[in-house]
Amino acid sequence: MYSLQLLTKLHSKENELLKKEYDNHGINIRHEALWFMKIAWNLALENSKVSSCTEQFFTLCAKFSSLCDMDENSLVRQKTCLLMAAAAALEIAREQPEFDDKKQAWQQALEHARSCKEVLKQLQETTKKDIGSTNDPSPVLLLLYEYEALAKLGHNKELEAVMNQALANPNTEIKTLDTLAALSMEPPAQHTGLSKRALHASIQKHLQHTDIDVNKCSKAIHSLVQLILGDNDVSVASNVQDAWSHKAIHSLVQLILGDNDVSVASNVQDAWSQYGIAIKLLESTHKQSYPQSCTTDPW
Repeated sequence: MYSLQLLTKLHSKENELLKKEYDNHGINIRHEALWFMKIAWNLALENSKVSSCTEQFFTLCAKFSSLCDMDENSLVRQKTCLLMAAAAALEIAREQPEFDDKKQAWQQALEHARSCKEVLKQLQETTKKDIGSTNDPSPVLLLLYEYEALAKLGHNKELEAVMNQALANPNTEIKTLDTLAALSMEPPAQHTGLSKRALHASIQKHLQHTDIDVNKCSKAIHSLVQLILGDNDVSVASNVQDAWSHKAIHSLVQLILGDNDVSVASNVQDAWSQYGIAIKLLESTHKQSYPQSCTTDPW
């Protein structure tokens, strides 16, 4: 109840400052706006366990910040607040039992994410820095938040554009690609094609490393093969051929079979024992190619 009262007061104060800025042509409200921005920020942190309050306080924080001087510090504050508000809105959607309420929260998250993108553009113009080349995690988080909201809302064209953006960026990390693949299939989303693309890119990045993380790469392969075999619009035989035709999977198998290090073969077997569908598929199509260490059925 107390938080709701504070929200009401802060909303009133925001309207008051907006009116004052309009009437006085923006003269001398910045110090006041900065003060209330700090209050909204602290209240957002204090109410971090209540997603609806967190989202509203961070939204107000961003609005108060927009009434301050449009310098780098103010833009960074706006960016952070909008990013936190988007995250809170996605959390609200997860908590809602009714689909209409979830949809409203996803839409709110999308609006916050898009507002944040505009602030990031302003920040880049102000600082003359390439945001993507810094250690700031905001662009990656923003991409993931926007993608999740679009996936859940079923905005397919916009969703594909975000995926293309991620795949076109050579700095996109494996972890980000794996997350995009998972979000593509997280109910109510069902974007199999986009999930396949993200997983394929993830596997390709694994193969570019000299020291492959076999467990993580095997998990990505397992997920990709599972998606391919899960397609109901083609025959099982066709699906098996489709799975094997993925160059990333074939390249990994060739890499493993061409390595005489027993410890590597053992690690591969241990990893694929957890994701049996991949090795079962490959055994069924290329059984004669496997060394003895990889042909023992662990199931």
